[in-house]
Amino acid sequence: MGADEVTRRMLATYEAGDMVTMCAWCRRVEIDGEWLLAPRAALTAIDAQFTLSHSICPDCAAGGREAPREPVADSRQRS
Repeated sequence: MGADEVTRRMLATYEAGDMVTMCAWCRRVEIDGEWLLAPRAALTAIDAQFTLSHSICPDCAAGGREAPREPVADSRQRS
């Protein structure tokens, strides 16, 4: 699944008023039962402080996944 599709699905979840669950280890987000790498643009487009809920994805819990090489944007950082 491409970054545009992940962004679209994340925004749809956000606009519906639902929480987006993010893995605290690898920073992937759960959308419709799938754990996907969230593009920076998607995280920037939502109010992450009030929208993200942290968990651990099944792969990280099992020890089978490494963190992505490019970290996601920290919602607390100011430009």
